[in-house]
Amino acid sequence: MITKAAVAAAAWPVMRAAALANASKRPTFRSRSTWSHPLRHAAYREGLHRTMPVRRRRQTRASGSRVVPRLVQATGWSGERGGSMGNDDAGLVRRSELIPSMTRALAAAVTTAEVAQATISSLLIAIEADEVAFAVVQDRGRRLRVIAATGTTLLGNPRSVVDLVTDPEHPVARAIRSGGMVVERARSTRSSVQAYVPVLAGDRVAGVIAIAVARSTGPTDADLSVLEGTADRVGGALERARSFRAERTARAAADRAKSRVERLQAATAELARGLSQREVTRAVLREAVRAVRAHGGALALPSDDDRLELVATEGIAERFGNDDGEPMHLPVASTSAIASAYRDGSLVIVPDRADWVARFPAGALLFDGVANSQFSVPILAEGRPIGALGLYFRDERRPTEDDVRLVTSLTEQAAIALERARLVERERAAAERTRQLQTVTAELAKAATEQDVRDVLRNHARRVGAIDATMELRGTRDIDATGAAHPPGWNPQDGSTDVIELRLVQDDVSIGVLSVNLPAPRAPTDEERHLWTDIGRQAAQALVRTRLYADLQRSCQRLARLQQVTSALSAARTPAEVATEVLDRGLPALGAATGWLYTTDEHDDALTLIRPDGSSDPWHERVELTAAVPVADVVRTQGSVLLPSVDEARQRYPAMFGADRPVPPDERAWAWLPLRVGARVVGGMGLSFTVERSFDGQERWAFETLADQVAQALERSRSYAAEHRIAAVLQESLLPNAVRNVGPARVAARYLPAATEASVGGDWFEMLDLPGERLAVAVGDVVGSGIGAAAAMGQIRSAVRVLALAGKHPMELLETMDAFAESVEGAPMSTAVCAELDTRTGRITYACAGHPPPLVVGPGGARFLEGGRRPPLSMPPANAAASDASDHLEPGETLVLYTDGLIERRGEAVDEGLQRLAAVATHLADRGPDALAERIVSQLLPDGAADDAAVLCVRYEPMTAASTAPDFVMHLPAAAEELAGLRAAIRRWSMRASIPADVTEEIVLAIGEACANAIEHAYRGASGDLTVALKLGAGGEVQAEIRDDGQWWDEGPASTRGRGMTLMRALMDTVDVRPGASGTTVAMRRRVEPLQGRPRDGENTPPGGR
Repeated sequence: MITKAAVAAAAWPVMRAAALANASKRPTFRSRSTWSHPLRHAAYREGLHRTMPVRRRRQTRASGSRVVPRLVQATGWSGERGGSMGNDDAGLVRRSELIPSMTRALAAAVTTAEVAQATISSLLIAIEADEVAFAVVQDRGRRLRVIAATGTTLLGNPRSVVDLVTDPEHPVARAIRSGGMVVERARSTRSSVQAYVPVLAGDRVAGVIAIAVARSTGPTDADLSVLEGTADRVGGALERARSFRAERTARAAADRAKSRVERLQAATAELARGLSQREVTRAVLREAVRAVRAHGGALALPSDDDRLELVATEGIAERFGNDDGEPMHLPVASTSAIASAYRDGSLVIVPDRADWVARFPAGALLFDGVANSQFSVPILAEGRPIGALGLYFRDERRPTEDDVRLVTSLTEQAAIALERARLVERERAAAERTRQLQTVTAELAKAATEQDVRDVLRNHARRVGAIDATMELRGTRDIDATGAAHPPGWNPQDGSTDVIELRLVQDDVSIGVLSVNLPAPRAPTDEERHLWTDIGRQAAQALVRTRLYADLQRSCQRLARLQQVTSALSAARTPAEVATEVLDRGLPALGAATGWLYTTDEHDDALTLIRPDGSSDPWHERVELTAAVPVADVVRTQGSVLLPSVDEARQRYPAMFGADRPVPPDERAWAWLPLRVGARVVGGMGLSFTVERSFDGQERWAFETLADQVAQALERSRSYAAEHRIAAVLQESLLPNAVRNVGPARVAARYLPAATEASVGGDWFEMLDLPGERLAVAVGDVVGSGIGAAAAMGQIRSAVRVLALAGKHPMELLETMDAFAESVEGAPMSTAVCAELDTRTGRITYACAGHPPPLVVGPGGARFLEGGRRPPLSMPPANAAASDASDHLEPGETLVLYTDGLIERRGEAVDEGLQRLAAVATHLADRGPDALAERIVSQLLPDGAADDAAVLCVRYEPMTAASTAPDFVMHLPAAAEELAGLRAAIRRWSMRASIPADVTEEIVLAIGEACANAIEHAYRGASGDLTVALKLGAGGEVQAEIRDDGQWWDEGPASTRGRGMTLMRALMDTVDVRPGASGTTVAMRRRVEPLQGRPRDGENTPPGGR
């Protein structure tokens, strides 16, 4: 508060100097209605004065005083004022000093507060008032705000407000209404006089000056005149202050506008640099928070799921984040200010806490203790809301118009920048999508298989941050028009939160579903869906390409295999070989598991099975054409029968696939085709497959192609069989009987032709009895093959026979043949080996004419007879005549004569073939000559002979004493792999029992068939044991028993189905099957004529079991 003493002390020196310059001036009265002072005229000249009307009630004259105007008094105060102004020199001086200084002080005042300060300072000195107050009118005359005061009696404390509406009779209210001065006694202190003078600024009352004087005389007319003059000057000062304030306000507004423009320019520049939505939103929010000095802010953009995502926050990030650091999402329909601004597209102002709680309680709770007011502005693009900006303040405040305009301008720039950023991001996303699509397309173009396509999709999914990408092709599950919500087997535990599922479509046909597992915690964006949609189209095309490529490869492979089968069939000479090629080569070519081949008989009224292969359900070897089975149907109708499933097979052929005939588990589809040659059907072919199939056009073409080739091969085999029968007659006329026994020597031979002339070739063999219990044998090879070679062979063989019967020994015989060979066309350079065996002693005499050496094999091993060598026939030795060579056969040894076709291989040394022959013969040394010859040919020439081949075996078995072999008993597991050991043991026992080798082989074969039946029928794949017992009876009868512990099939072990029982009965004298509760026993008997003599070397005791 300003004190009177302080003001006087500060202003007195200045005022005194001014007063001395104006001491001669005196006040004058002009009229009854107005009064003035010479100083006022000076004020007029300065343009600072305005005449103020004063209301007067009456005028009185006192003795010795001048007329003084009487002012309106609120308290009835009246009477003469103090002494005359003219006589009061001290007051005059004081006032004279005050006026200039007051004028200068008011002229220097630029604010209302400075005007009030100068006014109070001047009046305290000039009038010597006890209290002065200065107030300005506000709210259109309804209120009065105190600017400055030296006390509280008049108007109250500074900055206090006087309500003029509630107290209209207050002196200050009357002064403002009347526009004139009001003087009255103070209500509280009757000794004090108060004066209130209005201050006019233009045509309006701008304020009030109030003084209080405690002198007994009260304020003089001079005091009141000074007060009125001061009021005039203060009015001008207030007008100047108002002008200055307006100017300053305008300048501040201009500065703010300039700052706003600069901020907008800076924000626009920064927004122009922002090429992503993230950069734009952060820049907009940062500038908005700085511009309005907010505590924090948030910017929200709509997401794909009808929610607002707070993409940027400033100063309040902890209020808008989840625990995992992801931005907060608000439903568009939520009761929040920022959502309301976005939803309605209009400004939302929340000026205080109470309004916040009332309108948006959720937001108020979220910002409790952080912010108490806020306002949110929508971000509009072409009138359409694309986002919203929210600004938050610690205090309660209402944003100014400048704040709103600035933030609105920022949001307008933000809308432009966001649209630009979206375009840029869309272009970037499109470019990236194009790049990724090009990369995936290039990789898919290289995919050759479905697995390659799966790998490409999986690798791309992992490159772009997905967990996995999988394909389900049609047929694995039903697929609707939009795909499934989640694929079968989808496991959210792998970290995925959502799945993109797209149909794979090619030519409007759905071929599968593409599933992409995305990681938590995000959902797929539109860009991701678009990219995977494009990739799905490319994947569908790649799948079609891979399938076409796979079909092409399969077709090429099938064609190549069919060509191989065709080539192999062209070399097949018998129906059995045709069946072998079809089933061994044709089945893999067509993907079949099992096959059957039937041929029509000579009367065309039945079909005969050539070779069943691997069927678990035994087929009948003969099928009547009237039977209700597929193979009979295809032969009768000459059309194919395709059974793609078990259900269809049972429906069409219940007798064959009915419930009482279980279908093997590895057969699920069948194809039956007729074998036609021209218009004639020569048979039928059946194929089975492990899975159900539809049999497309390519498969049917392959089936029919194979059937045509098989039919032609069967027709060729029939023609070949006819030719073979003719050739066999010729062969029998040229070659001797292949088996002969001469005393203790047993002879067997085999001939294997290589040419198409069947058994007609150049290799030959001969065997004949000689006087003196001798045996002559020979093997030869005429160069070439065919009818000419056969003719030469027949002449040479006849010559050898004649010379041997004439008593020629081997070397002499060969020397005699030289001249004969020269005279026979095709005979020169022929090779031959001749041997003579003395069956009484086992002595061998032999000679070789350019022929491979004879082989002797027995229990002691194998040895070649290298002596008696000479050149081929027609080429006499250059040196002295060669002589015979000799050797000795031990009992049980076998002499093997052979031709080069048995041992020679293209690109291989002859010694290797000789070693191979020796190894095979040693392994088979215990076999009889017939079995030995057969096995040598089959093992050394499993695929047939490239050249003619002949082999002749002479087994020497001298007579021994009666057999002393004990009984044979062997226990073994019921498994096929155990039968080899059983057969070897039986052969050893039979040798000890002096049973002829050929009989031994027949007994071994019969026992093997009985064991095989027991394994198949008694145990049916389960484990079990067999017992085999052999006994040689006193009458030379071999008694055999095969016992098992299982139960045979319902048709019984005595069933005649199959060839096993027929074979056993053909080999043995009697066969008796005895089923029982504890198992089945097969008893067989065979009468033999044991060899007389001692047991064979190398045999001790028989096996006594396991």
